[in-house]
Amino acid sequence: MPIRDDLYRKMIEERQAAETEARRGDLRRWLLVLAVCLLWQVAGGALVVFAFHTHMPHDDAMQIVWGGLGIAAAGTVLTVAIGAPRQGREE
Repeated sequence: MPIRDDLYRKMIEERQAAETEARRGDLRRWLLVLAVCLLWQVAGGALVVFAFHTHMPHDDAMQIVWGGLGIAAAGTVLTVAIGAPRQGREE
């Protein structure tokens, strides 16, 4: 038995509305992930700038530089791995 045209159109509209809302949710999630990644980059960069700006022994400064680089890289990778939207997942 075929589906009535009005019911079929209503189903299509509901699915399109749900898809639009899901895309908006994913966009919001990606923008949040982007903002947090930017914060990690700024934090790591601030440590690197601090290490070059201060007058301290070379070994101590290099430890701070590598720490800043590690914070920037690891924070970004973990933020994307944990916070990125996944397809097919209900929230």
